This record gives sequence, C-alpha cells and structure tokens, in this order.
Amino acid sequence: MKPVTVERFGLGWSMPGALLKSMPYLKQKEAIEYGLLKQVPGGPREFFRNRIMVPIRIENGASVAFGGRVLPGNSQGPKYLNSPEHPFFRKKEILFGLDQAGPAIEKKRRVLVVEGYFDVMALSEAGVEAVVAPLGTALTQSHLIHLSRLADEVVVVFDGDKAGQTAIARLADRFVLDSRISIRAFSLPEGKDPDEWIREVGRDFFMESIEKAIPLADFVVDLFDIQLKTADTTTRNHLLESFYDLAKRIPDPEAIDHFLSRGASVFRLNKDLLAQGLFREESLSPRETPGQKSREMSSNRDLMERNLVLELVRLWTDSLDPHPSERLSPGDFDFLSSGSLLTFVRELWRNGKTNPDIVQDMILKEPLLAEVWMQLPLDRETRPRRLEDLVFRVSRMSKRERLSAALK
Repeated sequence: MKPVTVERFGLGWSMPGALLKSMPYLKQKEAIEYGLLKQVPGGPREFFRNRIMVPIRIENGASVAFGGRVLPGNSQGPKYLNSPEHPFFRKKEILFGLDQAGPAIEKKRRVLVVEGYFDVMALSEAGVEAVVAPLGTALTQSHLIHLSRLADEVVVVFDGDKAGQTAIARLADRFVLDSRISIRAFSLPEGKDPDEWIREVGRDFFMESIEKAIPLADFVVDLFDIQLKTADTTTRNHLLESFYDLAKRIPDPEAIDHFLSRGASVFRLNKDLLAQGLFREESLSPRETPGQKSREMSSNRDLMERNLVLELVRLWTDSLDPHPSERLSPGDFDFLSSGSLLTFVRELWRNGKTNPDIVQDMILKEPLLAEVWMQLPLDRETRPRRLEDLVFRVSRMSKRERLSAALK
C-alpha cells in the first residue's frame, strides 16, 4: 500500500503496552468504556495489540472506533477485530470509507459496496473512489437510507466464489432490497477479491466489468437456479428455506413481489403458494420444536404487519390521490398484534392528512418502523397499484381476524 493511502486512511500500529504507558490513570476508565482498553485480572490491557490499526470514521471525518488486522502469518486471535460498540459507535449505522468517498459518490450518483475496509483502501488507491464497506455486519436499511441521500444506485461487489451454497449463505450479510433505490450485484472471478483483481486487470477494465452488474434480486435467484438444477429433495427444501430467510429481510412490498416472482420461476411453484409459504402459520422445518414454531409464526407476522404499516405511511405522505384514509379506516387495522403499531395507525387518522415531517417524527419514535423507514418518494406510475394492493391485503387480514374470532 502506498504511503499516500496509509496517510489518507490514517493507518497505524498497536504496539503492546504503548497506550497504557502514555495514558494517565484517570483516563483509563474512559478508555475502557470506548473500547481502547479492556479490564482483565491484574488490571487494564490494550484491546488492540500487535495489529495494523484502521480508524473508523463517520461522514464528517471524526474517528469513533478502530479496526485492527493481524499481520500475515500471525495466527493469534481473529484476523480482523473491531472496537466494541459504545454510545458513538453502532456498526449497523456506519459505512467504512464514507468520509473519503462521499463527494465522489454524490458526483457519480453511484456507490460500490465491498466486503472489508482493506478492499475499500485498495480500490481507492487504484482510483475507484466511490466505494464503501459495512463493518463486518449485514448491509442494512440504515445503510441504504444513508446512501440514498448521495446515490441513485448501489452496486454490491461479491468476492469470487463458486456459485453454490457457500455463496448463498454469504448473501445473508449482503442482501437488502428496496424498490426505490437501484441495487445491483457483481461477482468477481472465482478466487479473486477486489484488491487482487484490480491489480491484475487495471482500473478501466474493472469499471467496465462493474457496468455488467445485474439487479441484486436476479443475481440471488440465479444462484438458487444453479443449485436447484442438481438438487435432490432434501437440498431443494434447504434452498427453499434459504430463499424464505432472504425474502423475510425485504421490507418493501414491491421489491418482495418481484423477488417472489423470480423465485416462483426457478422453484417451479405457483407464486401465490410461494407467497403463502413466506407467511404461513406452519413451520418450514419438521425438525423445529413447538417453541421454535411459535417464534417463527410470531416473527413472520411481525414482519408482515410492519411492512403493511410502512406501506400505509409511504402512501399517506406522498401527497397523491386518492389518500389511503379515503379507502381504509383505522378499524381495518385492528388485526395488528403490536399494540404500538396499532396506536401509531390510530394516531395517523387522528392527525389526518398531516405534514409529512410530522409523520416522519412519529415514525422515528416507533422502533419497529424507524430502522427501515426510507425517505424516498413513490413512483407515480406504480402508486395506484400499490394502494390497491395495500387495501386488498389489509382487508384480507381484517377478514381473517374476524373469522378467527368468530370460530373461537
């Protein structure tokens, strides 16, 4: 790595004992709180020892944590280590490199998302500036919200891997969809990571290849399709479970509809049956205990209810006609099992066709909605269909709840 890159990203080295020697005793308690030291028998000890140190910065350039990597050949401890979370450091909210990449992302309106911070630095050194990485966590809706303010398109770059179950398993940390921001995927040649491949082919060829990225949902379904061609019954069932696991992570109704359409084609199932399977009351796996089944049912219902309320709010605040309050009533949502969501819906009707900023403030106070709320407008062309779909699904859930109550 070139000295200019080392300086730009602020790399350093954690010499054992150096931090403790230079830190006054009164500061050690604070250093433990923020993950620089850890308390062990015999007194405090540095959290990072004998590691290359990488400052983790927020968008304004302030360092809030560190990442540490052992040198090649050192097998002591994990290869990568991040600071423990503290009040100013939440992994799911921070993207490594955004402080450096922000202007380039805003200029190009596109951002590459790679797997680790050394991938970010390698690509930046090679002249690919609009690139970031999550911090060893899933790519989250919080990340998308942040990126949507700078970019119109996200390209998720996967390290080269055989198109098999390993690749599908790794998708769990990189899979997130929302129909209002373009998310595409690109897989590097087998056995290659971004650093290796860009050194091998050069920046221009690398960027030309990125242009061939395909929609993330299609990329995922293509992986399933490859595996299903040689799958026996047991493997097929496991793949279906993996498909459902990924589908449950999609908060946006339009995005999940497209994902289910593609999935139905490769699993050769009726789309409606596939959709019912996502939210059905029975467990997918016969190995699950009754307690596990109950948790699965609760998780599926919570996800479905949250998505319905999110769609209601998006339609409520888009200033287009007809307004959802003209087609639905708060009583239609009495099926909601979450008391806080039901209270939220009733509050919407009490406020009427209120200012979107007021609704946004309401959302941010509701934990079930705040994490996945996207402040992007709906597509005017799909809006009527989405309203009709919401009315249909709410009516169906309401009727099911009334029927269930009548049979008790």
